[in-house]
Amino acid sequence: MRTVNTFHSSRYVFNSGISSDALPLVSALEMLLDIPSQPRAFSYLTDSIMARCVYSILNMDESRVTYEQVSRIITHDRSNFTQDSSSIEAINVYYALQTAENRLTEPLTTELISDIHAELTKNLDKPEPGVYRKMSAQCEDKAFISNYSPPASALDINFLMKHLTEWLTCAETAGLSPLMKGLLIHLHLKKIQPFVSVNGKTAKIAEIFMMRRHGLNALPFLLQEVYAQNRDEYYSSVAKFYETSDISAFAEFVSRRLILSIGQGTRTNLSYIRQNSVEKYLAGLLHDKELISRQHDFLMMLYKTGTSFSYEDMLLKKPFTNYYGKVSRTTAARDIKKFLDMGLIEESEKGYVFNAKFLSI
Repeated sequence: MRTVNTFHSSRYVFNSGISSDALPLVSALEMLLDIPSQPRAFSYLTDSIMARCVYSILNMDESRVTYEQVSRIITHDRSNFTQDSSSIEAINVYYALQTAENRLTEPLTTELISDIHAELTKNLDKPEPGVYRKMSAQCEDKAFISNYSPPASALDINFLMKHLTEWLTCAETAGLSPLMKGLLIHLHLKKIQPFVSVNGKTAKIAEIFMMRRHGLNALPFLLQEVYAQNRDEYYSSVAKFYETSDISAFAEFVSRRLILSIGQGTRTNLSYIRQNSVEKYLAGLLHDKELISRQHDFLMMLYKTGTSFSYEDMLLKKPFTNYYGKVSRTTAARDIKKFLDMGLIEESEKGYVFNAKFLSI
C-alpha cells in the first residue's frame, strides 16, 4: 500500500490488497488463466474480438452506433470519417486500441496514457487531446455515482498520475497478476479522472494494455463485454472503490462474471489438455516398453472412440479384431488383466471402457 498527501485534495491511497471474502473467486480465476489454452477451445469467444471490444467500450456510454456498423467502420481508414460523431468515436476507439497494441514492449508511462487519450479525442470537439485538465470537474459517472468528486487541481492530477505509473511499475506491485495490474490502472484512472473527457474509455484501454503487456491474450478484450453487459454491477463496484480505495468488490465482480463467461471454453480447453496428456502418457509407456504397439494402438482407439468392449468382442468383432484377431485367447485375457492392473481400463455396465480418469488427482 502507498498513501500520498496531495497538495489540494485529501490523502490518496494506492492499495493492491484483496479482502478474504473476494480472494477465493479472484484466485480461482487467476488459476484458470494460468492453464495453457488451446485457441480452438475459445474460438466462440474470440471470433470478431476487436469489433466486439470496440462496440462494448462504446456501449458503456450508450453510443448510437450498432455492432454491425462498428464491424464495418473499423475496416476503413480514419480519414473516411469526418462528419458523423458516432462513427468518429468508433474509429477513435479502434485507433486507440491499436496504439496500445503497438506499444506493448514499452512500460506503462503517463505519456502512453496521454497518447491513448489523444487518439480517443481526435477529430472530435474535445478540449486539449492528451492534456490533463486544469480545473475542477464533476465525476464522469455522476449518473451512477453521486457522492464522489475527483481531484480538482492540475498540480494534484500531475502528482497522482506520476505516482500511479511509478507504483504500477515498482517492486511492490511486480508480483501482481496481469489481471490485477489491469484492474488497478483502470480504477485509478477513473478515480483520478485526469482529462476533461473520455476518462472511462482511456481507463479501459489502459487496462487492456496492462493485461496484454503482462501476458494475457483474449481476456482483456472480452472483459469489455463483461462491463457492458453488467453496467449496474460495474458502476456499483466502481463506487465502492471510490469510497474505500479497496479493489476487492470490483475484483470479485470481474472474477465472478469472467468465470461464467469463459466456463464453456475452459471445459473444452481442459478436455484438449486431458487428451494431450493421455496421448503423451500412453506414448511414454510405449517408449518405456511397458506397452507394445498393439496394446498402445488399441488403448488409443478406445480413448478416442469411447467404445466399450468385452473379452469376446476382442476376438470376434471389429474394430477390436484389427488388434486381437490374430492373437490367442490367452493373450487377449492377459492384456485385459494388464490394462486393469495399470488403471488404463475399468469395468462398466456395458463392458470394459477406457479409464479417462486415470490421470486425475
